[in-house]
Amino acid sequence: MRRLLSALSLGLAVLLAPPVLAQGGLSQPQSPILVIESERLFIETEFGQASLRAIDEQARRLASESREIDAQLIEEERALTEARPTLSAEEFRARADAFDDRVLRLRRERDEASTQLGRARDEAEQILRNAALPVLAQIVLDRGAVAVFERRDVFIVDDAIDITDEAVARINEQLGADDVQTGTSDSPTPPAETPEQSDTESDP
Repeated sequence: MRRLLSALSLGLAVLLAPPVLAQGGLSQPQSPILVIESERLFIETEFGQASLRAIDEQARRLASESREIDAQLIEEERALTEARPTLSAEEFRARADAFDDRVLRLRRERDEASTQLGRARDEAEQILRNAALPVLAQIVLDRGAVAVFERRDVFIVDDAIDITDEAVARINEQLGADDVQTGTSDSPTPPAETPEQSDTESDP
């Protein structure tokens, strides 16, 4: 048992030993393997942070517009219900059908806006990945490494071979907040028609 514990202790000591420093006392260790936290590249780079702010702003705007549209539709439905006794069956049905069509159209438009907003982060992450690849390749070259692994996939790792901070700093030199595109349209969702507009459209 003691021999087994000694062997395990020796093995862990080897695994946890810091990488050998380059000649001349450089602070960057020379290791064939490097690790990175890819999620941090997005949430900590200037580009990623600006993208998240833009997407969040778009989401809040869409939510506000949706509340306004819902309030307008509720008011229009109430007005149509109150007007029903004064309308013929044919006229009421025509107005009700027009109202239902408008609700469906607005629902499709909002669903499309939400889908487009969801694609915005994917597109921003792809832009960042494209910018990160040559940066990571250069770090690998500078460190004399041969591979970069996702840190969460490595069981035991020395912080000295984590290149996330260095990658963030280098990416910021090439890709900044001014390069952000949300991937969503700047035009607001069209508002629902008012009851008065509905009456006008229904009149011959």
